[in-house]
Amino acid sequence: MISAGLAWIGIKAMPLFVLILFFGAPLLAMPPEFMSSFYHDWIYSWLPMRFMVDGLRELFFFDNGLSWNHPTMVLVGIGLGSLVILCASALKPSGNMENDTQSNM
Repeated sequence: MISAGLAWIGIKAMPLFVLILFFGAPLLAMPPEFMSSFYHDWIYSWLPMRFMVDGLRELFFFDNGLSWNHPTMVLVGIGLGSLVILCASALKPSGNMENDTQSNM
């Protein structure tokens, strides 16, 4: 997802991912029941990494095993969506070619 954002938007996408990781990393180690309502409703619910943590929590602590559950479906969807965006960024025309043709004239 980070590679897709950097390929499509450029370095301007980096502050978004820095904020997500800055606010998300401490929350992922905390059980959702211990969070304040603000963090649980507004920050934790928007973190894409929470699906990974939920899947690992089910695998390690609840003995569900590997299965095609909701966290797995969301992670596969995020991965496929990011892959599509990453491949589409190769087809995106760059703005630098316009400046290069004007400077050559």
